[in-house]
Amino acid sequence: MTTASRRSLSASMHVRAGFALLVAISGCTPKIGDKCTLSLDCSTLGDRLCDTTLPGGYCTQFGCQPDGCPTEAACIVFRASLDPACGTTADGKGGRFAQSFCMRTCEETDDCREGYACEAPATRDAELLDAKREDPGALKICLPIATLVTPPAEAPGVCLPGTSPPLVPTTASAGGSSSLSAGGATSSSSAGGAGGSG
Repeated sequence: MTTASRRSLSASMHVRAGFALLVAISGCTPKIGDKCTLSLDCSTLGDRLCDTTLPGGYCTQFGCQPDGCPTEAACIVFRASLDPACGTTADGKGGRFAQSFCMRTCEETDDCREGYACEAPATRDAELLDAKREDPGALKICLPIATLVTPPAEAPGVCLPGTSPPLVPTTASAGGSSSLSAGGATSSSSAGGAGGSG
């Protein structure tokens, strides 16, 4: 084999190795909804953030525009409804606390990672911003599994509705002691009856 042939073979092998490495890296690129600790876990380009407020972290894009998310995600706006104090508006703007995020789309909960469920955005007071979806009403996204805090059966020293005693006693206590009647006047009773001694 000539020197030129060896060089050509070596260059070809380097190209193939580089292509294989590129395919391997692209296969491991984090997607929207993947777990993370830092934003660098989601992208080295700075175009994705790690939402650490969600369980295990959640790779996303903050402030997404309609139809601006990667193919595995949808642009969802949370808290879009106006504050009731603002009344009605016709300008089409959302509430002042509205925030949009790219969220991982799914068809069933098995499509989401552990700790997340496949739900319609409306279950979390959210709306789809994308305009090019074929069936926007059927869209579901991976959201953290909601855990409702169950109040304790009895909380000592805490006022709970319907558990406080009546403010005005309505029955006389035993032994002839005085009590307040419903009208607020005092009355007394004795074992000997209404007549007193002269």
